[in-house]
Amino acid sequence: MAYSELIYYLKANLQKPSINFRWSDEDNKKLFEHINEFFPDESIDKYENILEIKRAFKEYFESVGYILFKMTNKQIRLKVFPYTIEPKESVNLGSIVDILNENEDLIEYNYKGKEDQILIKEELVEKINEFAYAIENEEINKKELIKYAIREALKLKHSDIIISKKNKIFIKIFTYKKSVPETQKNTIANRYNGIDEEELITFQNDYFSLQENKDFFYFTAKRFVDIYFKEKKITNDNYELKVFSYIQSIIIEQLSEEFNQNNDFFIGFSGYIFRIYFKEVFEHIADLILEEISHLNGYMIDFLKYYSLDIIIVDGVKYKIPSLQSDSGQHWNSVSILSVSKAYVKTKLSIDVIKKDYYNLENQISTLYIGENTPLEHNAKTLRDIQTVEISINKLKHKYDIKTDSLSASKNDAKKELLRNEIHQITEELSSFEKEKTKLIRQKIKPDILNKFSSLDRDLNILDRQFTRESKVLEQSEKAYQSIKSALVKALVAKKEHIK
Repeated sequence: MAYSELIYYLKANLQKPSINFRWSDEDNKKLFEHINEFFPDESIDKYENILEIKRAFKEYFESVGYILFKMTNKQIRLKVFPYTIEPKESVNLGSIVDILNENEDLIEYNYKGKEDQILIKEELVEKINEFAYAIENEEINKKELIKYAIREALKLKHSDIIISKKNKIFIKIFTYKKSVPETQKNTIANRYNGIDEEELITFQNDYFSLQENKDFFYFTAKRFVDIYFKEKKITNDNYELKVFSYIQSIIIEQLSEEFNQNNDFFIGFSGYIFRIYFKEVFEHIADLILEEISHLNGYMIDFLKYYSLDIIIVDGVKYKIPSLQSDSGQHWNSVSILSVSKAYVKTKLSIDVIKKDYYNLENQISTLYIGENTPLEHNAKTLRDIQTVEISINKLKHKYDIKTDSLSASKNDAKKELLRNEIHQITEELSSFEKEKTKLIRQKIKPDILNKFSSLDRDLNILDRQFTRESKVLEQSEKAYQSIKSALVKALVAKKEHIK
């Protein structure tokens, strides 16, 4: 069972981790439906898989507390408890500091030739983790305990950043922040919270590549939509005023969760990456909004209608509302958006289901293969081999008959002896071929397996045709959907303009 897929599911479908989290029957149903779809051949009640599911939940809630977890008969019972001990108060802190001090040869200073970087090598990380994760005498956030011990052992400042990555631990010494006068706090001089852009570029290149964090901005967008649209149902006015600060605060929060607390740095870094991936974030938001609209979310439909108002008057002042106009100049309204979005999202979901079903069927069929051959191919090959053996048997039988006739007619003792030897040899060859034929007959696939394969193969062909048909439908609505998405992104990043 793929642990990373379970973590992705929890992040994408559960509310943000908290002590007050409640696991519902609906949560339970959706999780096991997902597991059945993605891991159809796995026994969910298998002990190793239960441990894997528990490990995913444990990591998901690790930032806020420890969990009590029980799973029986596809039913999960889950409760989150706060940690009882802060890292600085841990009775185990000194032991981890000692491990670090005793293994200084496994700590590389000036990592990659940079004075502001330190690497704790994999061998030492394993020693630390082996000790920390065996702790049973206190309920404590073990990741934070390790980070606190590293700060103590290496005499790090609060601003220095500790990063766990690929079984190694990297330390980034935060050395530089421009001093910006109070009068310039809200100007370009304080862009990125006064942190030099070169510092931010280096950090991104070394520790935050988009390839490794490909889902980061999707989760940023999803958290924004979940909190401010689904939960708080913010107004269009409030959205226009605060959307950028809301998103940046979510990015800061996610960075702090992923790396380590350093508000000065992450306030600057969040602004930097938000600026770079600005369009990507709003494209994700637009997709999520259109998905909600396709599900007839009344609030979202009303939110979208705002962009069709053109001109509004607030306190006697006229404002021009951002319009839903695509790059090609096409205008969209809530009715046409609803129609296109419903068709597009429905088809896309249908294709996703087809892909999962196709994948599951392929897995089932693959278990019926014999080497590289399907059961039908195997049986056809086996039948050809049997026919080849039967030809050899018939030739030998004919030869046997000739030799036995010759033996009966012969009067010469020497010739008889020779014929008897030849007949004996033929008999042995016949026996060998008969055994080969029996063996081949046993290798033939039984009818029930052939029927199962044929049925699965037929279902696979049906799905293939469905996929082709649905893909054509999706292709037809793709252009309209992308036009709507483009128009929506433009509207979401714009503000109403005062008309003089």
